[in-house]
Amino acid sequence: MGTWTDEGALRGRSGSWLAVRINFAGFRGGGRDGRLRRRVAFGPARRADARSTPRDRAPGRPLEVWLGGRGPKALERAGRIADGWLGAQLTPAEAGRAREQIQLAAAHAGREIDREHFGMSIAYARTEPDPELLRTIQERRSDIDPRELIPVGADALRSLLERYVDAGLSKFVIRPGAPVGSWAAEAEWLAGAILDLQT
Repeated sequence: MGTWTDEGALRGRSGSWLAVRINFAGFRGGGRDGRLRRRVAFGPARRADARSTPRDRAPGRPLEVWLGGRGPKALERAGRIADGWLGAQLTPAEAGRAREQIQLAAAHAGREIDREHFGMSIAYARTEPDPELLRTIQERRSDIDPRELIPVGADALRSLLERYVDAGLSKFVIRPGAPVGSWAAEAEWLAGAILDLQT
């Protein structure tokens, strides 16, 4: 199975790279929750169980690979071999420094990453954050108040996004930090809060 840290596979990717390869032999029922389990792997199409079709990728273009991570090795790896970087649980200032480290690693490797290929995954709360979300972030980032990473309300979300943009990021995965009752209502709220920031 390929993984995102399989650098040989990433370096050797070509137009045959698949976005997602699903091995249906991995589907099986059972389990206490009664749900189907599946195995989804990422890897080059030459693997025996992969199938490549024209719809898997844009004609003549390999699939872009974005990496994450915030440690020194992860950032250096992103600079050496990735097409983009999507961070998580970093303040805007930390994200800006991570972007600079990635760009420096890319320059040392004789390459350049598109300046529009730096992003952040952000959990938000419309009202009081879910205590479980706060606890999870605190476990991973015991050095800061988790509320620094979870904007509460439209104004806070908008302000945080603007600070990330000022730090040189431009791509965002924005997700609710608690269960959603109505996705239509959630999308409407989100559009009202930040859609006009899209460029």
